Amino acid sequence: MRGRTLRAHHVVVVIVCALQHCAGWMSPTCRRCGGLRACGVRHAVWMTLLLWLLVISVRISFLSYSLFDWWLVFNFNSIQLRKQGETMSGRPEKGLYGNEEGQASAVPQGHSRRRARSDLEGNTDQPAATPIRVEEAQLRWTMCSIVRDILLDGETDISKMKLNDFLREHFGSRAAVEEEQNMEMWDFLESPDAFIKDQQLLEEISNLKDYQLLTDRRKLADGGVHYLEHWIEFKDKATVTPLARKKLNDALTQIQKEVARLEAEERAKRRAEEDVRQDTEEKTTKLEGFYESVYGAKWGHVLGFYDDKIWEDRMEVHEGKPSMSWTYKVEGITFEKDDGVEQFSPPRLRLMVLASEKGWPYSWRENKPIVDCYVNCEVERVWQIVERDLKDLSVTCSVYGSTLKQRLLVGTPGIGKSMNAGSYLLYQLLHYDAEKIQVVVHCFGEDVAYVFDKTTKTVTKYVGIEASESVVLSLSQRGMKGYIIYDVPTNEAQLPISFAPSTGWGTIVLASPKVRDIFEFVRQRVPHRIIMNRPDEMDVKAMCAWMTRDWTPQEQEKYWRMVSHQMLFLGPILRYIFDANDFSKRYDELVRVLRSIKSRDDAERLTHGGTKEWCTENPFYKLMCVKRKRGDFGTEDFKTDLISGHLADRSFPFVVKVFPLNEILGF
Repeated sequence: MRGRTLRAHHVVVVIVCALQHCAGWMSPTCRRCGGLRACGVRHAVWMTLLLWLLVISVRISFLSYSLFDWWLVFNFNSIQLRKQGETMSGRPEKGLYGNEEGQASAVPQGHSRRRARSDLEGNTDQPAATPIRVEEAQLRWTMCSIVRDILLDGETDISKMKLNDFLREHFGSRAAVEEEQNMEMWDFLESPDAFIKDQQLLEEISNLKDYQLLTDRRKLADGGVHYLEHWIEFKDKATVTPLARKKLNDALTQIQKEVARLEAEERAKRRAEEDVRQDTEEKTTKLEGFYESVYGAKWGHVLGFYDDKIWEDRMEVHEGKPSMSWTYKVEGITFEKDDGVEQFSPPRLRLMVLASEKGWPYSWRENKPIVDCYVNCEVERVWQIVERDLKDLSVTCSVYGSTLKQRLLVGTPGIGKSMNAGSYLLYQLLHYDAEKIQVVVHCFGEDVAYVFDKTTKTVTKYVGIEASESVVLSLSQRGMKGYIIYDVPTNEAQLPISFAPSTGWGTIVLASPKVRDIFEFVRQRVPHRIIMNRPDEMDVKAMCAWMTRDWTPQEQEKYWRMVSHQMLFLGPILRYIFDANDFSKRYDELVRVLRSIKSRDDAERLTHGGTKEWCTENPFYKLMCVKRKRGDFGTEDFKTDLISGHLADRSFPFVVKVFPLNEILGF
């Protein structure tokens, strides 16, 4: 202290540091010190200093300082803690928590190592680490985990370290190269012999653990192994070091154990729920009048045309089936809507509606029947593809065989796959040729199945997967041909094990990309995917026109303004935009998801959504939507994007905190 004068704020700083230290925190390292038992003498020194200051602090009036002075002292100390934390890696290092004895690395830990790590991590894009217990620091890997993160867990990332820093750290200054050859270690891997001629030194370098892991990362990246799921099918596992193999295999083992545990818990839960359900209701229930309601659903439609007077599209609501539907053209091995046919013929068909008095199976489970099934060009497109499957089969096979395509319908959660696409497929299959399709089974997970028998014109409800499998097998053995619509509920973690008979039956699974193992499901069963896009703004306006067809023009306009406003925030997600309460709850939920962006990987899932596979463990799928794209060999595939421009704007401040702006903009 200058002039050996003891000031009040000096005493406060020392007391604050002492109290923090004795509370278990060591300010210089921004981590837990381990308490009195772990720190020993250091605690005694701090406590002695504190007591001594309290005794000799005569004539020092702490109360004479303003609240601002006290705030300044505490804030200064917090800043020092944060500055220390900013030099820490985003991953826990060995010896970082608790007592450091027995945790020393095999690599020398000299001053050059600390300086190199500071230089390397000072520019990192990862957020500062938060001191937590070792048990809480254990990572829970997923199939979407980045291989780099798994290999670096508990290790040092030397990819951006300069070659000379690396050599001085491990071999001293004698091994340094010329400055023009002083490159980053990642680039050094391309041709080590070109920069270091000493073969003995090269051999010593190659034996270092950090270098081996970096080499493994390079090999795996060059081999297309970027995520843990890629490691499973990687053929050249023997080319990487045993340490890397162990890390990756351990991560897979952890996932397998966790999946097995979750599935066992889910099975136990379902058995318990089914036992309770069996005590209260019969497994089989005849639903009187429901077959007639669905089969005889009434048609309606909405036409749209541009009104020059109001400079926007107007909607006209009509009863009955439209005289013309949409036209589709073949693209690759699938269909796309032919917009050219409609270009010069307004008014254009915007929406078809099927009204079932008793509702549709999707709503029967909740005993709240939804009467109207909305059919836009995307829903009609799904039926056109399924119908072509049936026609192709009847042309190519004289006997109904096993060549009927198994389909997987994928789309953004909440756009109407279950209610609209599922219900419309059911209606069309009930009206399809009874000689080719006699039964339609509409399943909702493993809980409920509704069996529509076209020969007896009845609907039977079956509860439980065993009952559903049994009835389908029985119908098949009787020579009946059918089609299964399997709707995967939003709370179901995985896709079904198909119980469809091997011949004579078709299946379409309705699922969201967030369902676990969807890509493995595609790979093993090889179903043909159908990607369903979201409805567009005019589709939603046509739905509003139908809903409010009996309202006054003023009420219709007010309702449309509310829906269109909510659509700006959430996009055309039908589940949430037609009701103000549903909208508010969903929007608040998405804002909480945005605020949970904490790492570079989180940000990449939003800014590069189109290049990353959708994972169920990733909470950011709620912010994303599915868009159809053309896959290999003319098949259908999908990419992802944020559901609305508003959420893209809201996400930007959270993303730039963990992601460099020049990388976001592609510089």
